[in-house]
Amino acid sequence: MPSLLPAGVFALEYDYGGTFYNGTDFVSDETTSDTELEQLNILSLMFEAYTESETGVSGLFTAQGRYEYTDDRAYLFDIDVLKAKGKFPGALGEDSVLEVEAGRTYFSDPTGIVLAHNADGISGRLIYPGVRIQAGSDIADCF
Repeated sequence: MPSLLPAGVFALEYDYGGTFYNGTDFVSDETTSDTELEQLNILSLMFEAYTESETGVSGLFTAQGRYEYTDDRAYLFDIDVLKAKGKFPGALGEDSVLEVEAGRTYFSDPTGIVLAHNADGISGRLIYPGVRIQAGSDIADCF
């Protein structure tokens, strides 16, 4: 049966959300009888988008960050997650799959004993039936 969608059409899915945290506390000093108000506010936002073409090529983008306000610091902005991932079937041969990922990536040696941590970097995987080749580098090694 012929497809009703024209060639090159892709699907796009996305998700977003956020949380707000407020921590208010009264702290008293027994020696001076002073009472202080301590304030902590955190606004956290996340976004994720996924796309896939009819040929199986897909991409994923994920971001999560937060803004923190306390009495001690006027502001603190932090990016917890920022990652882009692509999957390309048939990129290097009919049976191949190439996967590329950039951003906060998990790195480890084969045992996970010597090296096992998250770092900002890039990694790639080339997959053939029965064979998987993987390589990666953190950002510090790229410069």
